[in-house]
Amino acid sequence: MILSSVVAYYILHSLRPGNQGYANKQKEADFHSGVSDPDELGTALHAACEAGDHAAVVACWDAFKLCGQAPMVQLSQVVTAMRACKRHAQSIADELFKFFQKYPRECSMSAINGILDSLGKQLDAELATQVVDILPSLQLSLNRDSYEILIAMHVRTRMYSEARRVLAEMEANDFPLTVRLVFVALKVALNMSDYAEAMRHFRNLKTSWQGSGGTEALLPKAVMAQLIRLGCKEGHMGMLLLELEGIPWLEEAIDCVPMDSVTADALLDAAQNCARADIVEHLELLASSRPVALRCQMLCQMCAKRAPQIVFASGAHFYRVNAVIAKWVVLVF
Repeated sequence: MILSSVVAYYILHSLRPGNQGYANKQKEADFHSGVSDPDELGTALHAACEAGDHAAVVACWDAFKLCGQAPMVQLSQVVTAMRACKRHAQSIADELFKFFQKYPRECSMSAINGILDSLGKQLDAELATQVVDILPSLQLSLNRDSYEILIAMHVRTRMYSEARRVLAEMEANDFPLTVRLVFVALKVALNMSDYAEAMRHFRNLKTSWQGSGGTEALLPKAVMAQLIRLGCKEGHMGMLLLELEGIPWLEEAIDCVPMDSVTADALLDAAQNCARADIVEHLELLASSRPVALRCQMLCQMCAKRAPQIVFASGAHFYRVNAVIAKWVVLVF
């Protein structure tokens, strides 16, 4: 009973915050004091991973180097522990490279993808890039799963240029984009204001959507609104409206477009040129629900598009005044 109390005391004492650093150092020293039995090390490593004890995981991993036997553990857990212990990305990548060279049977894209998937969830793009860089030396190359993991990570970190580079590399390596990845590629192009690329992916999505029966929405309203706004900005709204023929919930998407006078004017021009009376009417209704200043601008632009020019004389001079001037009159008064 006395012995149990003493052991419990020292265990609790070692877990106190003030002694945590010492406990971690002692743990590491114990592992490095000699080559432990691989089975015991494996048990300790598994327990450390389960407990989330990163220092113990790294200590067990380092001890395994002296055993001549690969640890039975998910490498992603070891990499996470190394990162938590402030090891540099290059150092961790070198560690993995040496491990795979020493144990070729453990070297596979399945193992690499497990690491990349974990890093992707942690948004650790720096280390993911270092891991990808060692693949050629290991005679490995990215596969479809690898590409999808990297693209998702770059999109989540808003590294759109990197996401576009990986998408292009994926296609160049004869991995056709799935419908889901085409949608991701469209979002990347929109965020980079690349209208031509966005339309390429939009047309591919539209073809797949039509082939599946076209019962669901082609795009979320927010993404459709982003495409419409980019079309207005780039001066291609007329062509885009033709591409959107037959797409349901277009008016709802227009409602989500951040509307200014330039965007409203581009939309109205396109709707009138394409004889889309439904869009013109919807824009008029939309204008009536906007704040007063913007409403005056939008309504006057619509009137200017419809009203004939006003001609009046003054002495020997004739002046031709377009009804657009009414917009400024309303704004001034």
